[in-house]
Parts: sequence; C-alpha cells; structure tokens
Amino acid sequence: MSSLPFRLSTHYAYAVSAALLIGLADAVTIAGHIAGADRTFRYIPPRLWLVAPLCWVALAMFLLIPALLIARKRAAPLVVTALLLFGIFARLERALTPVRGVIAAVFGIVACWAIWRIGRLWLARPRPAAAVIATSVVVTLGAVLLFTSHGTEPRPVSVVALPDAPNVVIVILDTVGHDALFEASAPNVARLARASVVFDRAYAQAPWTLPSHLSAFTGIPAQSLGIDFDQQSYTLSTPTLAEVYRRRGYRTAAVISNAFANRGSGFQRGFDVYEHAENALHVCRTAAGMFADRHWTWFAATVCNWSAGEVTGRLLAQMRDERRPYFLVANYMDAHNPYYVEPRCRPAGFEQPDQSDTPPSEYRRRYYPSHLAAIACIDRDLGAILDTTRRSKRPTVFVLVADHGEHFGEKGLERHGNSLYAQLLHVPLIVNAPWLAPAHVSAPLDLIQFPSIVNAAASRTPLPSPLPIATAVLIPQRAVSFNRWWSVIAGRWHLVVHDPGREELFDMLADPSEAAPMPETSVPSEVVARLRIEVQHLRSTAAPDRGVYFRSLGYVQ
Repeated sequence: MSSLPFRLSTHYAYAVSAALLIGLADAVTIAGHIAGADRTFRYIPPRLWLVAPLCWVALAMFLLIPALLIARKRAAPLVVTALLLFGIFARLERALTPVRGVIAAVFGIVACWAIWRIGRLWLARPRPAAAVIATSVVVTLGAVLLFTSHGTEPRPVSVVALPDAPNVVIVILDTVGHDALFEASAPNVARLARASVVFDRAYAQAPWTLPSHLSAFTGIPAQSLGIDFDQQSYTLSTPTLAEVYRRRGYRTAAVISNAFANRGSGFQRGFDVYEHAENALHVCRTAAGMFADRHWTWFAATVCNWSAGEVTGRLLAQMRDERRPYFLVANYMDAHNPYYVEPRCRPAGFEQPDQSDTPPSEYRRRYYPSHLAAIACIDRDLGAILDTTRRSKRPTVFVLVADHGEHFGEKGLERHGNSLYAQLLHVPLIVNAPWLAPAHVSAPLDLIQFPSIVNAAASRTPLPSPLPIATAVLIPQRAVSFNRWWSVIAGRWHLVVHDPGREELFDMLADPSEAAPMPETSVPSEVVARLRIEVQHLRSTAAPDRGVYFRSLGYVQ
C-alpha cells in the first residue's frame, strides 16, 4: 500500500478535491458579486458552476507536478495554499481596502493553518478511493461542459419568406468612431462606401455597448429601454430586429464577441443560433481569469473575447446555408480596449502595447495606432464577407455600423461610457444593396432609425429621411464621480448637459472635434431654447437610476 502510485494518489486527491472546493467558492463570489467580483457583468451563465471548478483543477494539476519534484511529502498542501493565496490576491488586487485587507489576512492565516492541518492527516496514508472519486467528479463536470450546447437551438418556423426576400447581413464594429474608421487603412470599407448609401452624421443613442445595441435593434430611445449599468436585461415587448425577421421566415443567427450582449441581455431574442464569446462570463470572471485578463492582452482579446478571425470564420459558416434567406449579425471587438491586433494582421515593426495605467495626455500616442491597426484587421476580413455576399444565390442587404466610438485623451478622457461628446456618439453607418444608388446623407441621423433603415433596404423602398433631432443619454451608477449626461443634436448644433446643469454648446460643422464650446450669445436664441426643451423631454422620459454596480471593461475613467 506504500508504493509510489498509492502515495501519489494522496497528493492528487487532496489537491484536486481542494481545487474543486476553491472553484465552487469562486463561483459563489461571482454569483454574489462580492470580494472583487462586484464590478462584473450581472448575468450569471449556468456554465459558470462547471467552468470555475474545472479552471481551478487545471491550475492545481499544473502546479502539482513541479511541487512533487520539489516539496515531495508536502506537495499537495503547498499547491492548495498557493491556489488559495493567489485567489485572494487576484480578487483583491484592484479592489483592496483596509477593511478588506484585514479580513483577507485573517481568513488567509486561518485557511492556511487548516490546509496544513488537514493535509497532515490526509497524507498519513494512501487515498486511492478518494483519487478515483475526485477523477470521476472532474470527468463528469468536463463531460457535462463538453456536451452542453453553446448555441440556441433552431426552432420550427411556421412562416415562409417571400421568394425574392434578400439576405440581410449586419456587421457591428464595436468601439469604432466615424473618424477612426475612415482614418484607418481600410480599403474594403472604402470600396463598400463608394457603392453604398453612407450616412456621414449617424449618432448612437448611448456611449456604451448594451443600450446602444438594443436601441438600434428596437428603435426605442436609450432612456426608455430600462437599461443602465446595473439593469442589463431588455424586457420590453417591442420586438428586436431579429424577432421581426424571424417572423418573416428568415433564418436568424448572430456571432457576438462583446460580453455585454450576452444571453441574459435580451439582445439574443429572435436568433435561431446565438454564438457568443461566453468565456468572458465564466473563465474570465474566475479569480485566475481576472488576473490573466488584466495582465495579458492576448488573453483578454482571444480567450475572453473572439478576435476578428474567429468572428469571421463563424459568420462565413452561417452564410453557407442558403436554404432560406438569412438575417445575420456579427459583432467585432478587436478595436475595443485592449485594441488587440492578431499576429496575421500586424504590420512590420508593430508592437502590441501592454495594458498599463497611462495618463490621458499619453493615451492617444500609446494606443491609437493599435486601435487603427485593429480596424484594418477587421477590414481585411470584411473582404471575404463581401465576396461571399456577391456569390450568394440571393441579393444581400449589407449594413456596416458601430455602437459607439472611443476617447483617446480628448478633454482628458479615455475609452468610453464617460461622456456624450462627438468622439463617442458619431459612428459610421453604411448601407449597401443592389437596388440602392450610392449616396452620402449629410443630415444628422439618430440610430433609433436603424430598424427603419434596415427594413426599407430589405423591402426595396426608399430609405427614411433623418429625423430633425438626434438624442443620447448617459446614466451612470451612483458610485462614480460624475452625474447624468444629456445630448441633443439639431442640424449643426450639439448641446451637451451634465447634471446638475452645466451646459456645453458646440458647432459640429465648424468644430467637428468639439474642441471648445461656443458662447451661448453666438447662437440664435431660438436654437438654444429648442435644444433645452429637448433636454427637458429626455429628463422626463429617462428610466430611474438603478446603478450600484459597474463593469470591469474600462467604461468609467
């Protein structure tokens, strides 16, 4: 009974069993939004309860091999202690307070004492039965995870689409402002624009992902969605575009890289197949995953999200099925922080910048080149998508749009979700169909008109004229240092109001970057009065602020 395999079984069983318990505890902290997990997404996918324990088991097995060579008789307790301390550190690395520090220290000391005390008793004799049980649990968890479907199961369709119904493909460039898209090296976008209707002044309804996506796909103003940083689920009865096209007999599918547009957000409604980069919601929310996400750009961009190649491959696979007209949506995250550029797309001499604290004055110099390079990589894949649409048996309506832009140091701001300036609201919108004559629309367009534009293009009717007013709102959670923002655009004028009442008025034609606000006296008084009336209307229709929590993707600086 004292042979080497039996002695190893005691260490293996102890390390794996403890890792399973640590993983389960980690999942509890995520589900409860506590201990450093309080700044993550509200949605908890069921797979979390399988993935979190398996992640910790994988770490335990990785550490156990060298520990057996170095520590021998103390290998398993050493591994378990290392896992526990690492988990505490990873959870509190950026959320440490004096109170949390004292609690963590006391808990760590007591837990380490218990680990070595139990380990001494556990290792006193071989534990082959425990090793078999631990192995069985891990294999069972892995099998359930492997055979649990990622996609939405197709449902029977009772409506047959019209014989001449076109395909509809919508590509969403996450975190790509209008100017950045046309400044990047994007020859496929340039060719597409020359053959399409280009809305030169399209404006998002919100400066962050979820309300912008949902507003564009429902036509509901952002302040009326019931969505904010804490309430992240769309529950209104107004159908999404996917629901509308499914009712028309279309096959609907989505390939989504942004974790906010998850299965609990409501954005998945109406899709027969919903492929989502769900690792961001379980693997990357474990303590180990959070640590890797913060410190390795490639991990955040390829494990937590899908890079351009992954999204494109999945989208092209969906485009091969032409038994029915399809409504397809793809979301690309490459241009979002950390601005990851796949190795295949990196120009000569390019170095991917690491993620570190950077002052706003240096943010543009450090990250803007990689932002543009990421856009160029997406453009490279757009060529394959556009070629596929040209070879399709059906004509295709192809729409390119973004959800919001990005700050690169303007006005001392970084990233997004923290203002309503043009850098975040002004987005590209390009609509292409064989029956649409190329044109540029210079009037401001509010993306609440996005459903009407897509429907008109698909039904071969004239695209709607822009509304006279474009609005946007930002309702942050209570814990941040700034208040609500309101934005109204009418013609060339843009009024930005920050509660409790600070106003900034910009002439977007004379000053498109909104470098400096204009004196109120230099603008016709009736224009200012009209803009203020619209702001008051926004205030009266905004959903209540439920925000207490915020996310960990860098939305507020």
